[in-house]
Amino acid sequence: MSSQSFYRVLMFLALLSGLLVSGALADQISPGQDERCPVCGMGVAPYPNWVSVVTFSDGERVFFDGPKDLFRFIFGLKTYRPEKSSEDIAEVQVTEYYSTRLTDAKEVYFIVGSDIRGPMPNELVAVAGKQNAEAFLKDHGGESILVFDGHDLNKVVAGE
Repeated sequence: MSSQSFYRVLMFLALLSGLLVSGALADQISPGQDERCPVCGMGVAPYPNWVSVVTFSDGERVFFDGPKDLFRFIFGLKTYRPEKSSEDIAEVQVTEYYSTRLTDAKEVYFIVGSDIRGPMPNELVAVAGKQNAEAFLKDHGGESILVFDGHDLNKVVAGE
């Protein structure tokens, strides 16, 4: 291989790795080290596999140490952010259990009462795909599988 070809290949690989890294970083939304859950007050960064986030239409992001507190926040928005309404919410994301990636909360199933422990007791576990959720329930127990439709999750996070 000529030195010119070698440099072209090297340049291509450098460009490709730059694109991959910038794409990976663009997908990452992560809390700052001092970020605290507005519901329970716990630090969020120590629990990367449980991070959940609400993004408002004005760009404000609010991070949580798990899905249960995220839903408490959403269903109690008047208490936690009286200046905001549900119409101000642009996106709701939770960390999916198997991939550990932030995922739209409407695209996962939430397992209630499994043997998996999160930062808070009785945490909701987010699992992508109905088959995966059913397999998770078999492997880890649980009381039910819920979706983010508001009604049932509101009862669960309220402790009913």
